[in-house]
Amino acid sequence: MKKVHYAHSGGYTELGGMRDFLSKINSGVLYERIFPAVSKPRKIKHRNSGVTGKSLFARLLEKLERKKLDGEQVSVLVVVDDTDCRLSDEVARERFLRSVREFERRATEIYSNLRIIFIWAEPEVEKWFCLDKGSCFRNKPCGDKDLHRKLSELLESFDYDYNPDRDSCTEKFSKKFATVLQECGVLYGYSKRNDGSLYLKKVNPSVIESEDKFAAKGIKELKNL
Repeated sequence: MKKVHYAHSGGYTELGGMRDFLSKINSGVLYERIFPAVSKPRKIKHRNSGVTGKSLFARLLEKLERKKLDGEQVSVLVVVDDTDCRLSDEVARERFLRSVREFERRATEIYSNLRIIFIWAEPEVEKWFCLDKGSCFRNKPCGDKDLHRKLSELLESFDYDYNPDRDSCTEKFSKKFATVLQECGVLYGYSKRNDGSLYLKKVNPSVIESEDKFAAKGIKELKNL
């Protein structure tokens, strides 16, 4: 069975649910997480929880170098990452894609035949929960509308404004998402620590491939391995 290494930030959502999400895309491969190197989500915030973008690439290069020195083979690497409005801003997108290309160049110097697949969550993975709301949430009344309509309106109205000082969105999609859930009486709202991985496990990757142009290419590549 082909082995696929994968990497993501150390957030609770990704640590608890990413393997299940990837397995739904392609169950015919053996997945091994290359980063972060923790066995399960922790109850307290850890140093890798905020590693993303260029810092994630730097950590991955270190991991690849170490595996090479240890005589291990890495042939396919899947990188899943939030892009925090960088792909929706012309200047930020070009700068970000330059860092992606530099990572690819340096990674393939370590493993010459390495195939790298990127699955981008723009701006955050919580967008996927809204896109596949039918899998994640049972619909219910919410004021003069309903929960599913509220989540659709969030997708339609979210402003992908990029803040260069923060290197992120001006407003966090995840916070707006949490507000909608709280207003509609879904549990107590939304907690990345307690709820994110549960929703990620429910998401149907085929819906994301169909509805999200930022994630579609990577999902298709992994599915067709």
